[in-house]
Amino acid sequence: MNTRELHDEKMPANRRVYCTHTEEIHAPAGKVFPLLCPVKEYDWIDNWHCRIFFTRSGTNEEGCIFTEGIMGPVLAGSAVNSTWITNCYDEEKHHIQFVIFVQDLAVVRYDVTLDDGDSGRTRVVMDFEITAMNDEIGRLSDEEIRARLMGIVAFLSKALKHYCETGEMLKG
Repeated sequence: MNTRELHDEKMPANRRVYCTHTEEIHAPAGKVFPLLCPVKEYDWIDNWHCRIFFTRSGTNEEGCIFTEGIMGPVLAGSAVNSTWITNCYDEEKHHIQFVIFVQDLAVVRYDVTLDDGDSGRTRVVMDFEITAMNDEIGRLSDEEIRARLMGIVAFLSKALKHYCETGEMLKG
């Protein structure tokens, strides 16, 4: 195998886009953290559908694998499923990391850290690292990739905050 086969200069290999979103939720981290689970998300994400392929506990845990159809269409602009793997699940530190495969279009590393604040508030920090895997995503500008991803994140943050603070699912 030659070097050209390993890295085609025309492909967006090694191109990464980073973005961060922070949300403050008026609920303790111990209440918020368990909701970051494909099973629990049925309670707070309107029109959530997933297919779980692996979990020992029946909920999210390190090694949990599931697919869903929200991220792919928004990020890629086409009806593709994303496969999520829970790479790290630390209940004590309120930290979770997912590796998300948006078909063969992109790989996303998604870190979520919850910090208990004053008066039962939680600061939720979501860090994303998106690696374009082909020209379908690679042709987009960094700003367009961030804008597409932040559209998803804004909705999910708002839905999680609403659910934690009211006990009701945000519709629409």
